[in-house]
Amino acid sequence: MAKLEFTEADIAEILDECTPRARLLIVYLLERVRHVDKLEQRVADLEAQLSKNSRNSSKPPSSDGFVKPLRTQSLRDKSGKKPGGQPGHEGHLLKLVETPDQILLHPLIKCIGCNCTLHTRKADEWVKRQVFELPVLSLEVTEHRAEVKVCPGCGLQNVASFPPAVNKMTQYGPRAKGFAVYLMSQHYLPYERTVQVFSDLFGHSLSEGSLENFQQNMFDELFHSEQIIKNDILLSKVAGFDETGCKVNKTLNWIHSASTQTETLYGIHPRRGNEAMNDIGILPNYFGVGVHDGWASYQEYGFSHSLCNAHHLRELTHIGEQLGEGWALKMKRYLKKIKARVDDCREKGRPRLSRKWITSYQRGYRQILREGFSFHGDVAIREKRGPKKRGRPKQPPGKNLLDRLKKHERAVFAFAGDFDVPFDNNGAERDIRMVKVKQKVSGCFRSFEGAQYFCRIRSVISTMRKRGINILEGLQQALTGIAPISGHSP
Repeated sequence: MAKLEFTEADIAEILDECTPRARLLIVYLLERVRHVDKLEQRVADLEAQLSKNSRNSSKPPSSDGFVKPLRTQSLRDKSGKKPGGQPGHEGHLLKLVETPDQILLHPLIKCIGCNCTLHTRKADEWVKRQVFELPVLSLEVTEHRAEVKVCPGCGLQNVASFPPAVNKMTQYGPRAKGFAVYLMSQHYLPYERTVQVFSDLFGHSLSEGSLENFQQNMFDELFHSEQIIKNDILLSKVAGFDETGCKVNKTLNWIHSASTQTETLYGIHPRRGNEAMNDIGILPNYFGVGVHDGWASYQEYGFSHSLCNAHHLRELTHIGEQLGEGWALKMKRYLKKIKARVDDCREKGRPRLSRKWITSYQRGYRQILREGFSFHGDVAIREKRGPKKRGRPKQPPGKNLLDRLKKHERAVFAFAGDFDVPFDNNGAERDIRMVKVKQKVSGCFRSFEGAQYFCRIRSVISTMRKRGINILEGLQQALTGIAPISGHSP
């Protein structure tokens, strides 16, 4: 049934023609209609909120619950390749080594055919088989003994010097400390489980206080490496930025990340916005291309901006499929079409799309935006607000996205004008996701200092992984005074 529309003048005219009782009834019904309209809008908003999942919004996959949404259409296009290893891919089969650690000989005593003795005969050749096995794990204890000698001339007792690193009666070495930090910072084991691993592997019980000291020692030794990472990010052409909330002693704090292809930097702060970003010190001093999700705080800095189009694709999916706005699905297909063109040109060795292609794509982009604004009447549908309400009037999600796509068109198209700029911010999102993995595996941070330890150590670990440096060896070297990150990225 079509909804009847009446102006205030129409209602006043009808009321004038009615009896007093009928007039009271009409006024009552009008109030009920307004109330029902508000409830319908509230139900629509709640249904739209419930329909969001990891496929059509920025919600993490863990929020989907046990019943996963049907992924009828992936944001990625099919590559056309068959599953499994591709032609030219090197396998990882176990291969014979030239110099095994030990050799066990299996002699022949007699011939299995005629029982002739072969004990003294030299082998004509050997058939080799190799077994790859872990050595027996145990802590190796090295005792340092310093000579004590009394001088025959003056009678003074002299004591030899210990190595600088050997400064206690008993202590753990850098390999043991590095392995413990590796378990906690690379594999996110909590203190209790790290103690259990040491007990199971080495038959030795660590204390949680020792683990805390290991983390603090590693934190101190990685200061120089963290500064190198920060400087390399500041000098990089393109960097991605993201942030996520984390609990520190049951209080919400924020971990911010800055990422390139070869560096990762984490920083923790009690706040989320510009105060935190300024204190961490990357964004105010960065002048390359910053890729982010469009959050307003990022817009206040002077670097060149590139918006994450993966966020746009998810929002467009929700607006098109759940809210029924056809322009959104058209824009989703259009952005993916541009990305496919960029990928094709990149494979051919080109640095950017030609100005002709960019102009053509911008023309189509603006046409879809006009369709979207036309859908919304080119005027925001605003809620009725009472005198005490503050802030911007509420708009539908589709209108909000249209405004953003129009205002930041240049940032949306940044990936087409320079192929060094990615289509999305997935690299930074993968890095910041590690914070959530840590929280799920080992819980919240007990103290702000512990969160700072995690951020610096994890920054170096992620950077080592990106640069192909062995993480365990790098952590162990750090405790001997050798910085695992040195110089600029390769």
